[in-house]
Amino acid sequence: MEFTQPKNVEDREALRACLQKMREDREAQRNQERLQRIYDGSITLTEQVNRFLNSSGASAAPGSGTPEAAAPPPEASPPPSSP
Repeated sequence: MEFTQPKNVEDREALRACLQKMREDREAQRNQERLQRIYDGSITLTEQVNRFLNSSGASAAPGSGTPEAAAPPPEASPPPSSP
């Protein structure tokens, strides 16, 4: 409140510093809120994906849809070439 009508250069500089601090605080608060929304959204998405996988996984064949099922077993790999 004391900076509403700066009378000299020092008061103006103090007002600018105060306004800059307020801007930085507001920006930090916005960033914190944004990160919280991102976190909450990822938790919600993870829960939905898990529900979907659990509901569709019960009717699907075991191992289908997983990367391990697409790769051949280690015993079926071709023998290494000899020099």
